[in-house]
Amino acid sequence: MAPVASTATAPTADDGQIEETSIEETPTAQQPTAPTPTTPPSTDHPPPPPPPPPP
Repeated sequence: MAPVASTATAPTADDGQIEETSIEETPTAQQPTAPTPTTPPSTDHPPPPPPPPPP
């Protein structure tokens, strides 16, 4: 019975680590995406037209 409890605790810790890893990967993917807008976005997709001036 005791070993079973410890075994169940191990997978639980792994699940927590997996979640943290995915969270860390998300910002990593966003970082390269940030410099992308720095490049001329007109090549990828033309920017939206500027809003009309106020009356």
